[in-house]
Formats: sequence, C-alpha cells, structure tokens
Amino acid sequence: MKIVGDNATVEISILRKAHPESEDTWDQQWLVTHIKAFLDGFQACFETCVMRHEFDSFIDSISNALGTQQGMVEFSTLEEALHLKGIVGYTGNIEWIGLMIYPIGTGSKLHFAFKTDFYQLQRIKDSLTRELSVY
Repeated sequence: MKIVGDNATVEISILRKAHPESEDTWDQQWLVTHIKAFLDGFQACFETCVMRHEFDSFIDSISNALGTQQGMVEFSTLEEALHLKGIVGYTGNIEWIGLMIYPIGTGSKLHFAFKTDFYQLQRIKDSLTRELSVY
C-alpha cells in the first residue's frame, strides 16, 4: 500500500506472519510490516509488527470516507509505531497527519503532514485488500 502526496510518500508492505507456527489466535494476528516514508528531504525506513485488525479498521475507515466523501480515515498501530490520520476536505484533498516512532516506546519521533487527492483512497483500499488476502 502506498500513499503518494505532495513531496511525500508513505509505503506500508506486509512481509509475513510474525508467528506462522503458533496455534494461539493472538499470535496469529501479528504481521511483520515494512514501513517506508519519504518526506520532503527526510527518509524513514523500519520494520514493525502490526495486528491484522488494525489494517481491517483502516480499510473500514476508508470505506466510510468513500461512501460519504467526507470524514476521516485513520491507521493506528497498537504499539504506536505508526499513526496516520487523513482528514477529507471539501476541496477533494486529504490532509494527512502522521507520527512514526522507532524503536517502539522511547524511540525517535517523526511528526509529518502532507496532502493527497481523494481519488487515491480507492487505490489504497484495493491495494491493501489484495495484500491482506494472502494472510
């Protein structure tokens, strides 16, 4: 999944299940994820684990925004490695506000903001849905 905006790109790739051999349903929900951000001169790149339902919640928020053409889309991880909030404006733009923390807990924090066009939401949803279909 890739979000491309004005002088900014945030890319989230699911690499594999974190605990593929586990029989515990909680452990089976964790996905190893690679996060890349290119933000007007800054680059961030790290791996973290994200729960499947966090991606599902993001897809649901996209679906709601697509249906109403307003509101907010949000992706937030349990361990606070990444938080993205997209506010849908009346002009057809989305104002993204983000926070990345690495390493989780006491790591460095990167706050950022950028804009994208509304039409990207369907592409983001489709891309993420395809990626998740494997898991």
